Amino acid sequence: NLPASWKSIGVRSILVLPLLQDDKVRGIFCVINKVNGLFSQDDVRLLALLTGRVTDVLHRLSLDQELRQRVNDLSVLQEIGAHLPIPPVLTDTVAAVGRVARQSLGADLCFFFLHHAESDALVMMGGDWDPSLSFDARAFTLGGSEKVPLALAFHENQPAHFQRGHSDAGWHSDDLVKAFGLEQLVYLPLSVEQGCLGGLAIGTQAPKTLTPDSRRLAILVAKQSAIVIERSRLYERLKSANEKLEQINHLKNEFISMVSHELRTPLTTIKGFVSIVLNEETGPLNDQQRHFLETSDRAIDRLTLLVSDLLDISRIEAGQIKMQLRPTTLSDVCQRLLT
Repeated sequence: NLPASWKSIGVRSILVLPLLQDDKVRGIFCVINKVNGLFSQDDVRLLALLTGRVTDVLHRLSLDQELRQRVNDLSVLQEIGAHLPIPPVLTDTVAAVGRVARQSLGADLCFFFLHHAESDALVMMGGDWDPSLSFDARAFTLGGSEKVPLALAFHENQPAHFQRGHSDAGWHSDDLVKAFGLEQLVYLPLSVEQGCLGGLAIGTQAPKTLTPDSRRLAILVAKQSAIVIERSRLYERLKSANEKLEQINHLKNEFISMVSHELRTPLTTIKGFVSIVLNEETGPLNDQQRHFLETSDRAIDRLTLLVSDLLDISRIEAGQIKMQLRPTTLSDVCQRLLT
């Protein structure tokens, strides 16, 4: 019993066959007969075979499309890796990642918000955006406990998607949506094993730009971004620690140099007076007096060598001593040591 509208265009019968794949219906295959009336059993068998071939072709096309998507995803992630700055300074890193991500997704802005534990704030740290956009990054700083989409995406560790005309009314008060008149916006958490670092915001002023495939790629970009941002933050912490160590080392060298010079002056005076007494310039010495003075003289020499070693160490660490290499023999070295 066909509808009257179908009869008016000459449809005499219709055959509907399921598109089966792995015992699951993936769609339907419809054949309309406008000539011979009802389909025969031979027609049904032939069309069933054709339906099986159609299902295989559609499955292969789906696999090919999925493969192309994965190849595109890998190429974007590789491009991000190729454009990472050396050294991995945080601001340069987020700018490089944002530039590749924005171009790949066809977005107008790609902002990175990082969480500062001390102030419990999500602070915009940079990214990439269309040159026509003008804004003050400080205006987008928000508290981590605020009930806004970005903070919720950060705390719940789940993406949040806005599309004008299809999202809750609360999105219209979002800072980025209001500031740039965005048609679409997605917030993605920047998650690593240690926790969530912040959020990635990707927005467009044109409708229907961020397709489901684009949002899937954006999730992969966010995961990759979280890893490189954590590496950049670790680099900055190590850099800060090294600078403090260099400061401490510099102070230590200055202290050693100052102490060594301060010790050398009185040692020179003591050495001079002991030598005068040993040379009997102040009068004759008995054996016991000579023994005591010679012992003191040797102790002064050892202490002078120690002070000289301290000065040499401070000069070596400061790079003020250069090695002068030349050929020698082991016997000469031993002879100098003995003398």
